[in-house]
Amino acid sequence: MKFQLGSLSESALSKFVEYLDSSRNGGTDEPPYHLLEGDENVSPVLFSNGTVEVDREVEISTRMDLGRYLSGLITTDEDLSRVLDDRGAGAFLAILFFERICQRRRDGSWDVKANDRYIPNLKQRTRFYRHLVQSTLSVFKLHGDKGRLYLCQPAHIHPETMEQIASREELILNPNVIELADRLYWDDEGQSVKVNAADNAPVQDGGLLRFVGPGSFCEQFGAVYDFWSMSADEISHLLPRPEFDRWLEQEI
Repeated sequence: MKFQLGSLSESALSKFVEYLDSSRNGGTDEPPYHLLEGDENVSPVLFSNGTVEVDREVEISTRMDLGRYLSGLITTDEDLSRVLDDRGAGAFLAILFFERICQRRRDGSWDVKANDRYIPNLKQRTRFYRHLVQSTLSVFKLHGDKGRLYLCQPAHIHPETMEQIASREELILNPNVIELADRLYWDDEGQSVKVNAADNAPVQDGGLLRFVGPGSFCEQFGAVYDFWSMSADEISHLLPRPEFDRWLEQEI
């Protein structure tokens, strides 16, 4: 079933919050798809080419699937901003794809996480990346397949890779840093994030947190070098050896 992509009204947002709270407390009701229709619930998002229809039944398994599908519908930077800067649009998409981004337990209840996974927190930009749909769309739009470290997981998973890098806008927006992270931590053979790359207890020598976390390579060297003007190869030459060698050589 297709729905015209829209923005939920304040009253519809309140009803969605009530649904999330009820589901978090063991409720088993179906997602509130009725909130996606009706003038009292939703207003259409107007794009450069008019309105956009989104198919609720499109085949989606991974975050990459979701990002690629939505990116194909939202083609310009201006149109992307219309979605990413709209709290109601983020909630609309969360309801539309709720069965993909929230798991059902065996007893029929929903494994509902914090509200900002479903309703974007636009007041705290450092938490925006936690929205399961908008963050997926933005990473794919920015980096395409190079965003696979953050998009290869099932659609309902908020991965540790996303948690560690996306909260730092100067890094997640930088294609050179993302390309180098991909070289370091993507396992081509397994088509997944390298084992232990995102561990934080303990932090792995040369692991993702040593690359982007507090006191990391990017924090220290990014204060001295302009990573925006450097290629991934040039940044790679600055990596402390031998700590990062085994990740570059895939000897893990």
